[in-house]
Amino acid sequence: MRTSTLFLLAALASKSVDGAWYQQSDGTIVDPILDIHGRAHPYSGNNFEPGAQLIGASVFWADLNHADLAGALLTFAWLRYSDLNNADLSFAALADTHLERTDLHSTNLNSTNLTGADLRDASLRYATLRHADLSDATLYDADLAFADLTEADLSGAHLSFADLEGAHLDGTNLYYADLSFSNLRDAELNNADLTGAKLKRAEMSNAHLSGADMSAADMSEADMSGANMSGANMSYANISSAWLSNANLWGANLSFASLYGTDLSGAIFSYTENWNTASWSAAFYYIDNEPIWASGMDPVALGILALDPPAVPEPATLLLTLLGLSLLPRRRRKQG
Repeated sequence: MRTSTLFLLAALASKSVDGAWYQQSDGTIVDPILDIHGRAHPYSGNNFEPGAQLIGASVFWADLNHADLAGALLTFAWLRYSDLNNADLSFAALADTHLERTDLHSTNLNSTNLTGADLRDASLRYATLRHADLSDATLYDADLAFADLTEADLSGAHLSFADLEGAHLDGTNLYYADLSFSNLRDAELNNADLTGAKLKRAEMSNAHLSGADMSAADMSEADMSGANMSGANMSYANISSAWLSNANLWGANLSFASLYGTDLSGAIFSYTENWNTASWSAAFYYIDNEPIWASGMDPVALGILALDPPAVPEPATLLLTLLGLSLLPRRRRKQG
């Protein structure tokens, strides 16, 4: 009897220290969970499976690739540096979760609650976040290139220095979001709400912003060359010292916008509304690429400058200049 009791206690003790397992999207059970270096992970809480209760779980450096965590409750969990690429986290609760530098490449985060989550430096390239709630989330320097954020809520989110090249943000809520220094080249932002957003020095060339609301947004020093902003609301926006060369502002609302010192070369202003209330002082264009003005627009009266295009040096002159610059440090070293 005593032997049987000891054996049972030993079995229970052994089971209590066993590592947890996780379920992959194809139903495969990975037991135990490993870390990203292939070693058994010390986590021994609830198993990672659809609908799992994992509030506050601490799983740093975990290898959870292709995990099926649809509908899981991961609020306040710590998943820093973990591998969750190609995982299914749709409809999961990840509010205030720590996901810094986590690999979420191609992960399904549709309709996921990520409010207040920390995703700085995380990889979300090609991830799907349609209708996801990322309000007040931190995505500083995150990789969101080609991600699908259609109709997601990013209001108040911190996206400075984030890479959103080619991302789908149609109808997305970016109300007062911080996108300063971000890369939005070729991004789709049609009908997005960018009211009060910070876009200072953002790279927005060839972005699609048709019908977007950019009222009171700060786009100073942003590169919007070739961008389509037809029908956009840019009232009270700060567009000073920016690049609008070859941009399409057909039918845009420029009520009380500031375009001080902005490059307007080749831009389309046809049917632009309230251009007469905007500030155009020191804005300019190159005479070889004059904008298409709205009816009644007089660039001279508005203080817009017509400049000669920058001189392009002859190839031989440029070569000699570069050669001289390359030799200059050598001469200084020799004299010293």
